[in-house]
Amino acid sequence: MKHIIAVLAAATLATMVHAQASPYEVRRQSHCSLAEQVVRTGHPETKAEWAWQYIGLCPAEQQIPLALQRMQEARRSTDLALISAALMRASTLRDGTLFREVLQIAGDRQATTPARMYAFLVLDAISDRTRHPRWELYVRMGQLDERTRGLCSSNRSHPAVSDPGATPLPDEYRSLIFALAVRVESDPTEPREVRGAARCLV
Repeated sequence: MKHIIAVLAAATLATMVHAQASPYEVRRQSHCSLAEQVVRTGHPETKAEWAWQYIGLCPAEQQIPLALQRMQEARRSTDLALISAALMRASTLRDGTLFREVLQIAGDRQATTPARMYAFLVLDAISDRTRHPRWELYVRMGQLDERTRGLCSSNRSHPAVSDPGATPLPDEYRSLIFALAVRVESDPTEPREVRGAARCLV
């Protein structure tokens, strides 16, 4: 009997919480479910762009598996629009899992050159939220003499806004970024463009 009462009480509480949810929250939850479905299935194609944009408004736990999926696509792509959309999420959603994925792409010789360069740009944004990394400067650094050093970003008037992820960034995240940048920049077997991007962080 006590078990039945407890179940009924829990069901009643869940109903009350749902009833108290604002119309906006109910609509957001519905849209998040739809966006996740479209991203996972790719259908309908006409909703794909909307789905990727809307998923950024959804809970971090819902975003992260989808963001990782898109990062895997970006890793093998030369489409800068796709790469930017996939990787930049790691700078606005400060999550340890996404950070490690971007770090891995930056150091992955099997990833495309544009994907690796953009990964370094995103790591720059993660490292210092007062910076605004600029792609054209990252490209230019790879064209300059290899002894050239300098920031490839401009300063923001205010730190970039970001949301907390499901897992925190590792305590030593800046050291991990710097160590990777130094390793890649100093390796003469790495592509010139990627070494240039790494130099933006050393």
